[in-house]
Amino acid sequence: MIKTTQRIKLIIWSVIGLVFILILVWLNLFFIPKKIESDKGKVSDSLINIELNYRQKQNISNLTKQLEQIQESSVELSNVFYDRTQPLKFVEYIEDLAKKNDLEQDINVTEPSRTAVAVNSTYTVEEKSFSLNLTGQTENILNFLKSFEENETYVLITNLEIRNNTNGTASFTISGLVPWH
Repeated sequence: MIKTTQRIKLIIWSVIGLVFILILVWLNLFFIPKKIESDKGKVSDSLINIELNYRQKQNISNLTKQLEQIQESSVELSNVFYDRTQPLKFVEYIEDLAKKNDLEQDINVTEPSRTAVAVNSTYTVEEKSFSLNLTGQTENILNFLKSFEENETYVLITNLEIRNNTNGTASFTISGLVPWH
């Protein structure tokens, strides 16, 4: 037989074991599932944040590529328009071209329009009107026009007029707009 003190100890240990098992069952049934659900939510939030970060990195990558393309286009655009910091470049070009083709020239360039055409906030275009009178041999005028047409810079021609003079030469008048950036 078991002594009473041993029985009491056995009962105490049995009760402690039973309480421990009940605590484990309670934890298993109530606390752990809630903790798992809570952790699932955190994992889902983390996955969403990872996906958002990935998309942001893709967006940044795409924006970087677009910016590079814009910068390349900007360089090309700079070659197409005359730079407003070099106002005599167009006049010098016309004078040199007329000289090469043995033509007398008279060019007038107006002040830029006061309302700049905004391409975007960092790149604006102003327009200057011009008129050009050339006098010389018809063949030289045609050579001038061919060279003028091959120029990379943009010039909008609004009026062309050619007249034969009595002395065997021709007079050529051209007017238009020159965009400046």
